Amino acid sequence: MQYVAAREDPDEMDPFYRRWLFNKTTEMAAARGDLKSLRWLVESYLPDEFLTKAVAAAAANGHMSVLEWLFERHHDRGYWGNTEMCGALTNGHVKVVEWLRTHAAPRAECMTEVMDAAAGAGFLDIVTWLYDEHKVSVRSALANAMSNRQWETSQWILEHGELLMPWINWDQPAKDGALSFLKFLYAHSIGSPGGHLHVVRWLQKNRREGCTAIAMTRALMRAHFDVVLFLHANRLEDFSFLGTTFVRHSCIELAQWLLCHYADKLDGCEFEVPTSNWRFNEWCAKVNLHRAREYDASTWWVCESAVLQLEEQP
Repeated sequence: MQYVAAREDPDEMDPFYRRWLFNKTTEMAAARGDLKSLRWLVESYLPDEFLTKAVAAAAANGHMSVLEWLFERHHDRGYWGNTEMCGALTNGHVKVVEWLRTHAAPRAECMTEVMDAAAGAGFLDIVTWLYDEHKVSVRSALANAMSNRQWETSQWILEHGELLMPWINWDQPAKDGALSFLKFLYAHSIGSPGGHLHVVRWLQKNRREGCTAIAMTRALMRAHFDVVLFLHANRLEDFSFLGTTFVRHSCIELAQWLLCHYADKLDGCEFEVPTSNWRFNEWCAKVNLHRAREYDASTWWVCESAVLQLEEQP
């Protein structure tokens, strides 16, 4: 490296290219932890040039000695308090993370990116620090934690992050066998396995108590007929639908099945029927559901169990 540099002609090399080459080389040296080469580049080759990548490269690769040397000897020539902690978080360099937190905490405009990296790597202490002390949003951090199977961090975010209607991908924890996290979601009614029948099957099989008692209500409210049938066949305990249950986007087959099997439990339940679906609306009137309200797109029918006129089953 010194041999090549000694034979450079500064007048022939483009100054911007030389600066780029310097920063690429210092990045490689810092990433390898090669302090001898880095010292020569920084102090002899271009002693006045700013270092754009060296700090982040040293942090991402866990080279504490390089970081300390840059911080003590050339602090004003590098990026500190930016996103250099992200690489250390992603690669699990705990000591570097703690050192940066003490010596070069990220600036406000960089904290969201650091939060996402911390959540994805499962550094719950950094997540709580950023959230509690700096009020950094955890909305994107939740998705990052879940996609990286950081269930403890995901649960903390859901418990403390005050997220409004967070979107939960139930497939991820189910495939990972994260039973504790799935139990937490179910117990706190956060999201829903909804129409994912394979997730419902998994919960029924792997939870000692099976799916919760309100699983049928949730499946019913979302008109997931396959889930309703599975729970009807596999849960031993009886169901009790709340009088305030709203069945949205229902189909006539599901409504007919419900009245056939649970007519006495549907008192007060409401069904949303497309106003344009004249056959479905005619059937609702025929079995004596009460037309509660009608809009351009949908008509709502209320079930009063005592006055139903059910069709005889063949």
